[in-house]
Amino acid sequence: MIKVIFLFLFTISLATSFAQKNMIPVTQSALTGITLPVGSLQDKRMLSVSAANSLLDMESKKSGRTVSTTEVLLVPSASGFDAAKLARALSDLGWIVSVNDDDQKYAWLQKGSQFVIMYFSKNAKESSLYFALDASGSHNSQATNVNDVQTPGEGINQNQQIADPSAQFQPAEFSEQKETFDIVTYNPPKDWKKEVNENIISYSIVDNLAKTWCQIGIVKSTISKGSIEQDFNSEWTELAAKPFNITAPPQLSEITEADGWKIQSGSGQVTTNNNKAAAILTTFSGYGRCVSIIALTGSQRHLNDIESFVSHIELKNPDGDQLSSEEINTTPVQQTSTSSFAFTTTNFDDGWVATEQADWVQVTKGAILVLIHYPNKLADAYNSVLMDGLKNAWNVLVAPRYSSATNFEFKPIIGWQSIEFAEADAVEYASGKSVHVVLFKMNYSSGNGKYLEFITPDKASFEQEFGAYHQNTYGWEKMENMAKYNKFPVAATDLAGKWTSNFSGAIQYVNASTGFDAGMNTNASAENFYFGPVNTYSWDLAVANGMVGNIKFQSVEAKGTFSLPNNWQIMFSEIEGKPRTYNVYFSCIKDLRVLWLQDTGYGDYHAYAKAE
Repeated sequence: MIKVIFLFLFTISLATSFAQKNMIPVTQSALTGITLPVGSLQDKRMLSVSAANSLLDMESKKSGRTVSTTEVLLVPSASGFDAAKLARALSDLGWIVSVNDDDQKYAWLQKGSQFVIMYFSKNAKESSLYFALDASGSHNSQATNVNDVQTPGEGINQNQQIADPSAQFQPAEFSEQKETFDIVTYNPPKDWKKEVNENIISYSIVDNLAKTWCQIGIVKSTISKGSIEQDFNSEWTELAAKPFNITAPPQLSEITEADGWKIQSGSGQVTTNNNKAAAILTTFSGYGRCVSIIALTGSQRHLNDIESFVSHIELKNPDGDQLSSEEINTTPVQQTSTSSFAFTTTNFDDGWVATEQADWVQVTKGAILVLIHYPNKLADAYNSVLMDGLKNAWNVLVAPRYSSATNFEFKPIIGWQSIEFAEADAVEYASGKSVHVVLFKMNYSSGNGKYLEFITPDKASFEQEFGAYHQNTYGWEKMENMAKYNKFPVAATDLAGKWTSNFSGAIQYVNASTGFDAGMNTNASAENFYFGPVNTYSWDLAVANGMVGNIKFQSVEAKGTFSLPNNWQIMFSEIEGKPRTYNVYFSCIKDLRVLWLQDTGYGDYHAYAKAE
């Protein structure tokens, strides 16, 4: 049972002081430069930052604008800091304050060519002060321009609350008695309504006095789609986008990792009963499983309740000895290509059969054929115009194998993760058969999308298996998931030689107040496996990290013997002082194989290339 303690910011730490580390004492706003009272805090928790960003983004969109770089500040009310002092502090630094006529909690700030949107609400204990940079490049606010300092009762209303004017709101209390659902152990909120279904357990509350509501649900885990990006995208589509008709991409946190689980969160605006609310999804991906927490609320006051619930869940790691590789059965086949590897065909339990080919992996089931194209410089060349890029890929990957084509339709979809989709009825050169051809690519934000070519007897056959074309950038999972069939088992003889995995990265720091260089942090690692005769191996890992000028180097190595209990796992006699078992498989690219290893004790798959 691994306890995952995190907040929405997802800067993971298992220390008990985690929450405090994301509430940082500050004396000055980084975005506006105003001086803040003693005791002020900057809230860097992703849940708080995401919620504030969504709040300001919703307001800015009323005038056709977007925002970025949100700053969340909490100012102690006992300091006497109010709307008048805030306006005076901004004016003293040269900011022009334009208060929103419709909702005086909001204002636009201008200094020269720079614009910032602001939200201020004075509460009994502490005041909430949010700033966000205008990312649109032009300004068209409907607010009244106010050059002078505002007086109490004018402009920014110091008595209004963020969302809930009632002082009767009571935050959630959590039971000390833990409960478990599927692989999630948690502390349930007291006095919230509990509902249990086969695939989800939820808790909800409606506070009629405070006029707030909230619902938190734990969704039963499923088999991972292979990466945190794919898992989150799929969960967002099924749990948020489809049920609540969300078309805008979610506001995302950074992906981080704890105890072998990768974690991604996102939030978006929904409308229920003609009222605006927020949907917040947290997805965990690891050990071949995916599990999510989905929360809905119409009030910012419940954000701390959601955060408290999610931040102390415990996840049970699935049994590392159980294979999750799509429950695959494989049989060596007579080599029909130039590959020197023991396995060039994989028979999947769901009926699909994958075969390595020179320029793609061919996946078949019945009369359906899917080609997973290998990376191709000509087809993958960047094109700023999505339609032009799609037509180029069709000409490079598809057109040369067909003698004629009719009913062409090129229908790319622009969005957060754009879709490339083209189809036609064509005649194959090789067989002379008439077929329906679809070229598809999901351009993931991580950049790892692949061109997939679907060949079926006719359009109806394609749509029956994979669904009809639609205009949304989500809901393409049946087509996307075909890329996972580029997966082949491993034999001991395939491993001979050196396999290596290298990583490097750097972060440049800049002083937010002065703009001067604050140094660079670098990280680099090199990991190597050497597989020798009679199932022997050696392993080494070298790591360098730290600020430039103070970089520290570490290394570790091991050697011993290895064995394959099956063609999807490998056991090493000793790595870092103890025996280790890894899940293992090959994927294909042109003329090469990529070795994928996943420590069954923790972590995700890592790729290794054969060294010459």
